[in-house]
Amino acid sequence: MKNQLMMSLSTIILSFIAVFVCLNNMGVKQLSNELVHIEISAYEVSKVDEISDKIINRVPIESSYFIYIKNTPDLVSDIEDYNRLLGHFVQVFTDSAMTLVISQCMLKDNNGNELTTNPEEYTQMPPNLHTLVDKIVKYCLYTNSSDLIFADPSLAQITAGLTGGSLGVWPLNFQYTILHKNHPDIVDEYDNFMKLADMLVDDLCNLRMTFFINDSGLHHN
Repeated sequence: MKNQLMMSLSTIILSFIAVFVCLNNMGVKQLSNELVHIEISAYEVSKVDEISDKIINRVPIESSYFIYIKNTPDLVSDIEDYNRLLGHFVQVFTDSAMTLVISQCMLKDNNGNELTTNPEEYTQMPPNLHTLVDKIVKYCLYTNSSDLIFADPSLAQITAGLTGGSLGVWPLNFQYTILHKNHPDIVDEYDNFMKLADMLVDDLCNLRMTFFINDSGLHHN
């Protein structure tokens, strides 16, 4: 009888141990899954942040990023509009910025004539002046372009001593000067582009917050 009682107690103890080990393993597995989920969500958040940074820096967004916002088709569509408008205005301002730099720096071709913006003459511009053109174009994609242009040391030589003349004080609202003079029909489109860029940053910020909320226990679908 005593032996049977001892065997029963041993069986019970072993059962408790087995249950404890099983539950412990389940807990470890659950913890592991939670860590993986958080890691994946953090990665998705980082990609959403990259999209936002690209918009803030006015660079196009590759379609491979769309997988991270695939469940927000309206946002994808708006980003496609952003890419299209960005390319359009880069083209518009590049031609004007080249004309400005050529004039301000009095660039001549091999025959002593002022350079033009024709593609075949583009390579005759010194590389450092290509950089100036790129900067002016980039700054034209922001509402505070005048401040950005005046604050850039590399542009100081072509902004110093501005007193008027045919170009006037060119950095002041340069993009609107160009648009009203050469492209009055797309001024509203430019304003809409600026609003779209700001809206996208806000929308991406809101989307970013859903990832953090979902890390608390919900799955982002």
